[in-house]
Amino acid sequence: MIPPIKGAYLYYDTDSQANVLYLYMKLSNEELKRALPLRYVEDPSNTYLNAFFVNGRDYIGQTNSESILQIINEKRMMNILTHDYSTVRESVNNLIPSEFYYYVSFAQEQLDLSYYARVKFMFVYYLRHGIYPKKKSCCSHILTYMSQITTNCITL
Repeated sequence: MIPPIKGAYLYYDTDSQANVLYLYMKLSNEELKRALPLRYVEDPSNTYLNAFFVNGRDYIGQTNSESILQIINEKRMMNILTHDYSTVRESVNNLIPSEFYYYVSFAQEQLDLSYYARVKFMFVYYLRHGIYPKKKSCCSHILTYMSQITTNCITL
């Protein structure tokens, strides 16, 4: 199985006793060279930039799709772009809502997710929590997004 082009995961690391945010993104060789000027290794199989954010520090490197899937499974990471707070909270016991939404916002910004990906996240959150927007403009954004999913097959 090949991971999507971009991903954001969260897990609790027992060694550092902290929540860890894991981001990855598939890049071209030129983009990887710019992102990792001192650590870039020319390797056609290692085309992903990955980053671990723990205790205010970031650890950035270059990896491949197999390693991404392996680490996600080993650490039992939860995808924060497709799961809501309560689902992620089941695996990351000490997670609080404000921290979760900070991680989601930070990941969306770092991964440069489209407006429609952000709207989808809000839409799913609203539905799962029984929150229905009252403003017509918000509903029209959601309806626009949903129609684009069905007509253009938008995927994250």
